[in-house]
Amino acid sequence: MKGNGRIIIFIAIVVAIVILVLLNMTVFTINSVSVENEVYSAYIDASGIIQASGLSKGKNIFFISESSSAAGVERAYPYLKVSSIERKFPSKVVIHVDVRQGMMSIASEEYGVYAIVDEDLKVLELVSADAAVYAQATHVEGIKLSNPQPGTVLDGTSVYNACLSSVSSVATGEGLQFAGFFANISFQDANLYVTLRTGVTIRIDNWQSVDVTEHLRYALAKYKSMDEQDYRRRQGFIYFDSALGWNWRSTDVE
Repeated sequence: MKGNGRIIIFIAIVVAIVILVLLNMTVFTINSVSVENEVYSAYIDASGIIQASGLSKGKNIFFISESSSAAGVERAYPYLKVSSIERKFPSKVVIHVDVRQGMMSIASEEYGVYAIVDEDLKVLELVSADAAVYAQATHVEGIKLSNPQPGTVLDGTSVYNACLSSVSSVATGEGLQFAGFFANISFQDANLYVTLRTGVTIRIDNWQSVDVTEHLRYALAKYKSMDEQDYRRRQGFIYFDSALGWNWRSTDVE
């Protein structure tokens, strides 16, 4: 009896394995890959995105790599960000994408070429000064990029890039539309100048030695404390005075 019991158990295990293999090869085989997005954009090409993801019918839904597929899409389409890759069991996969927004333009070392960069400091495209996206972006001055390539992310260890990330994080925290609020960011020797679309410029002295995020937040608080009709919002400089705190003056003169 014990021998028969062992045989029955063995057969049951084999049958279970066969069933699992068959399910794995049939039920859990991808038969549908689709793309979903919140907004319409000319950058979204569903068939191209699916091809770039490497996801295709016939693959096992358990063995797909979300990170690898997302990287493939974002490499082929710099303006797209894969927010998630969703498995819909047993056999469907949905690629969810968002559209990146070009926020800053930074000059390349190649004359007349500018990199359009988003909030993650990802290079979206290279353009000339005649491009509409260049005119709409916040212009960054005082630095140049060496051989920027669409789809790559700027070196985060650079103090300049870290500073730009700080400005971006403040904009996000304050609920500001970056390019619509900041007109120009200029690195001039030891000082950082951030000019708003309204016309006033925030000056941060010795920016490499201070917390740019904190200084910019306080400067914006000073700006917001001014009445919307106040002429100081449209000209001059907001700066830090050790005796007066954050203040305004008409000229950039010590």
